[in-house]
Amino acid sequence: MLQLSTINFLTQLSKNNNKQRFEENRKKYDVAKADFLQLVDKTIHIISSFDNTIN
Repeated sequence: MLQLSTINFLTQLSKNNNKQRFEENRKKYDVAKADFLQLVDKTIHIISSFDNTIN
């Protein structure tokens, strides 16, 4: 599950998506990206347990 901080970051990004704001919040982006990639990795792992076409 995504962390609340990731959801908050994405919500704020959707309201104010520009380069200056992004650069000011790069650390939050890096944390949100890592959180999202962890979710994707877990999801792939779970799906691969019953779908042998997923490696």
